[in-house]
Amino acid sequence: LASRYLPESRIYGISNERKILSKFVNGCESLLFRLPIHDYTNGYRAYPREAVALLLKHKYKSTGFASIAESTYFLYKNGFTLNEKSTKFVNRKIGGSKADFHEMYISVRDLIRIRFSKI
Repeated sequence: LASRYLPESRIYGISNERKILSKFVNGCESLLFRLPIHDYTNGYRAYPREAVALLLKHKYKSTGFASIAESTYFLYKNGFTLNEKSTKFVNRKIGGSKADFHEMYISVRDLIRIRFSKI
């Protein structure tokens, strides 16, 4: 897992508002899932073949942003080791975030559902 929140990692070109939101969301997911990682929301990941095979069979309970956390939680609960690497995160130059109030509501609902369901 590429982690923006390891001491060696660097983040460039994002607003203070986005930094605060990212830290808040990661803090909430950390309290909810208690996994040995620092960055729940970065989707830049590499998986071994066995993990991909398992994820392809998994019946997801979430959509959108919450599916990143669900994948991580599912793999961890199925015995995979989570390994974070530092990263250099550079904000996008074109386009914007798809996050809005509705997407955040759906994500929070799904994260709670994931945490308290049998996975």
